[in-house]
Amino acid sequence: DGANGSALSTGPKQLGAAQYFGRMTQRLIAALSVPTAEGLLYEVDMRLRPSGNKGPISVSLDGLKTYHKGAAWTWERMALSRARVVAGDECLRLTCEAEIKRVLTQEPDPAALTTDVLEMRQRMIDELHRGDAWDLKLKPGGLVDVEFTAQYLQLKHAWENPDILHQNAGEALQALLEHGLLSKSDQTELEQAYELYQTLTQILRLCVTGTFDAAAPADDLHGLLVSAADEPDMAHLDAKLRDVADGVRAIFSRVIGPALAETTKP
Repeated sequence: DGANGSALSTGPKQLGAAQYFGRMTQRLIAALSVPTAEGLLYEVDMRLRPSGNKGPISVSLDGLKTYHKGAAWTWERMALSRARVVAGDECLRLTCEAEIKRVLTQEPDPAALTTDVLEMRQRMIDELHRGDAWDLKLKPGGLVDVEFTAQYLQLKHAWENPDILHQNAGEALQALLEHGLLSKSDQTELEQAYELYQTLTQILRLCVTGTFDAAAPADDLHGLLVSAADEPDMAHLDAKLRDVADGVRAIFSRVIGPALAETTKP
């Protein structure tokens, strides 16, 4: 938040603010993603920053404001709905939070918002979904559909109801219900799906390296999964996941719109 970019660091080699924070961010990313005997701590994808690989690795507060006033895409505003400040002094934190709220409470173009969300979701399905019912995050009716529904409604209505803004999808769904923007039946179904997907995903992340094969023998893991889902066996859990996904996808289509492939049918 250097006022004019002329501030210098106080170390043996003085650096300007942009260079200082750029180098610090590079060191942070290197520390998070360094290969170890146990693998990577975190995978950090900096291609998702504004301007992609060609953009600055760290930005000033003024840069953030300028970008979100004109250049930000819908998906970036959706991602911003989950943003939270994790470090920094109190004044900077409050200023950043105020700017995030300003971006999220702008009155949207409803038609453009709907089109952007549908196109983005379809692209994720086409390019990233592996066609597996246990791809809990990306499959149609999966975790992303729950999150997209909450984020879409927040971006659509936050300019009138800023209290619906929550970083956590479960809390956002509850707030949307309380403000009459989501029916009780839809909120309950989405929240239950969200909790189920989160629970199963955490188990799989802890226990499985690579892709989970539900058909492979793994009695202990299967026991954990069916117990967490409150089902008697894997066959019943598979059926439950299909039903949950169908229900979530139906709500997604009703709240946001049908898949683009479906809207183009004669």
